[in-house]
Amino acid sequence: MKHLFIINPIAGKGNAIRCKEIIEKYFEDKDDYYEIITTERPEEATDVVKNYDYSEECKVYSVGGDGTLNEVINGLIGKNASLGIIPAGSGNDFVRSYLDDSDLSNIIKDTIEGESKEVDVGCINDRYFINISAIGFPADVNLNAKIFKNKHIISGSLAYILGALVSLFKFKSEKIKFIIDGVENTDEMFLVALANGRYYGGGIILAPDAELSDGSLDFYGIKKSNPYKILRYLVAFLTKKDIRKFKDTYYNKCKTLKIISEKEIISNIDGEIIKSNEFNFEIIPKGIKLIVPKN
Repeated sequence: MKHLFIINPIAGKGNAIRCKEIIEKYFEDKDDYYEIITTERPEEATDVVKNYDYSEECKVYSVGGDGTLNEVINGLIGKNASLGIIPAGSGNDFVRSYLDDSDLSNIIKDTIEGESKEVDVGCINDRYFINISAIGFPADVNLNAKIFKNKHIISGSLAYILGALVSLFKFKSEKIKFIIDGVENTDEMFLVALANGRYYGGGIILAPDAELSDGSLDFYGIKKSNPYKILRYLVAFLTKKDIRKFKDTYYNKCKTLKIISEKEIISNIDGEIIKSNEFNFEIIPKGIKLIVPKN
């Protein structure tokens, strides 16, 4: 068995790089081969994982945040390997769908010794995601949150809260056409989100009924709203209330979604940003083998 660890050294303000010593200590008395690669540039994790030697059974570990995880997944799809996640970033939203808070040393040990389970993966315009892809207000919030994080002022949930407050005053809804499993709608939308996992924005529960292995994505759409209604949605997210009860909300389980806009819009994919006039989403059932920590 081979073990490949991909570490983003700047994730979590240094939390990820501190995992290196814990990993090395774990393997001191083990016969398994392991390799630690510390990335130095964007998309390097994808390149390393995509071109790695999988001639024997292998476990690949993402050591960082959701952005690092997304890069690793986009190199790992279709490979003879399992995915382990060491949550060492500032948000760590995906792992919240299956992992309780725990001491980092225990997570590393339990993940290395865990068992693999097949889970679904989402795809948007030929790029894969494992947690949530969001268009509109959440993507704008993510851009603002990154500004706070990059300045090393704050991180985690507080960065997203402040990012949301900035977006609340400057974001404008867009008119889009969206086709859900062949059914077409057109509306001015404040938010569109496709969820495989449940959590977003540093621990906010966006999709409480999302399941990692149900062969579908949870579609949420919020229509253009006035500032009062938007604030009501934000409070609902922060207080863990289900937004599906609000009349301005779309909700469906779906397998495909197409979004078309006259203007270029942005989509947040597991914390990473892409821009386009058209987004095509689909679910890849059992698209990757995820290591579930043994405890």
